Amino acid sequence: MVAGAGPAPDSSAYADPDCGHNPGPRTVCPGNLAEAASASEALPRSRIIRLRAVFDTARNKGRRVTSRHFILNFIPRDALAAAETGSVAFLTPKRLGPATVRNKLRRRMREIHRRDIARPDETSYLIWIARPPALELSFDQLKKAMRDLARRVPTAP
Repeated sequence: MVAGAGPAPDSSAYADPDCGHNPGPRTVCPGNLAEAASASEALPRSRIIRLRAVFDTARNKGRRVTSRHFILNFIPRDALAAAETGSVAFLTPKRLGPATVRNKLRRRMREIHRRDIARPDETSYLIWIARPPALELSFDQLKKAMRDLARRVPTAP
């Protein structure tokens, strides 16, 4: 027996009696994976811009609105050939600080976009770029700054 190891965890807490098998401790029944994934409220990866051509065109040929905390590049969807990609991207440059700081800010930006800014009928590709003063904001202040900037994007071409 390993020193410091307590009793074995009770795997019955993780077992689903309806699935027909008993997974080991700390595992999820494969039948419940889809259910667990669909319960997520995160911004779907399908909504994130993945094609470099769309990203570059929005950055270089699109319009830009700025504030003290963010730069928002945008281009109407109909300005580009139909592409199977998302509608938004979030950038946090290295000058903002270490990766943990940038990742936290990016997660907050995605969540604010998902909850308050995203529309099902997105008419533009959006690229959010954080500036260093954004790190000083609380979640509510960040939300207000992003909303104010998003309102300046025209909804129709």
